[in-house]
Amino acid sequence: MIRILTEQIFVENVNLGDSFHPSTLAFMCVYEGEISVDINNISRKCNRGNLLLLSPNNLYRIESYTENLKLFVLSFDRERLKSQINFKFNRYDVYQVAQLENKHTLEINNLEFDYLKQLLTLANYYSASNTDHKFKNEVLTGIVTSVIYIITSFLLVNESSSPQKNLRKEEITISFLELVSRHFKEKKELSFYAESLLISVKYLSNCVREITKSPPTSFIADALMNEAKVMLLHPNNTVGMIAGELGFSDQYSFGKFFKKHTGLSPLNFRKHNHLIDPIF
Repeated sequence: MIRILTEQIFVENVNLGDSFHPSTLAFMCVYEGEISVDINNISRKCNRGNLLLLSPNNLYRIESYTENLKLFVLSFDRERLKSQINFKFNRYDVYQVAQLENKHTLEINNLEFDYLKQLLTLANYYSASNTDHKFKNEVLTGIVTSVIYIITSFLLVNESSSPQKNLRKEEITISFLELVSRHFKEKKELSFYAESLLISVKYLSNCVREITKSPPTSFIADALMNEAKVMLLHPNNTVGMIAGELGFSDQYSFGKFFKKHTGLSPLNFRKHNHLIDPIF
């Protein structure tokens, strides 16, 4: 359920240029040096003071890292963790954390960052295979719980300093994103989501744009692209099979959609990327 990796384990398993798709949610905390990661064709640099969220919803590729790189990657199964811990988050808190999956990185002040590093150092100690401790799993669960609360608290403090948003529009946006996560493969038209929420397409668009600063269609496209990339990097999946799985009328329409968002045809994308087995 909980695993922690150091930079040594990470670079031993992920070579430069390799793509990887996490099987669980994870946080990367770099406390020395720098690493550059391509996230859905956008390059992100992560160094001290930055926290990088690694989500099963995204595809990542390591572009470069410095020789003095030092990091921790904390991964955990959030559904199993939720079954053991009664987190005191409301629906909007959960939405803000989910939004970090789109922002990818979070800047943290030096004091909070040092606290996180200490917790992750402790987690690394207790997760070691040679650690003989009667309550090892309980201690690890407690550490991960603390990390999640610290990160969420910091995220919500930053959010509270931004201009006040309309609660009704926030609720509509959250419901829209939840619907997209469940139906993006077969439902690509905004009319389906608007009808499901009993509002007009225009009002749905206004709500999502105001809350997220992005059009609602971008969330559907992103979900499709992320799923398509992962499927393409499994060689047994034909382009036609992927097109059908993602609800496109034919291989041509899928190829046109894919090239519009990546600049590459599906086969060229597959040719230039290599997917490794998940390490967390």
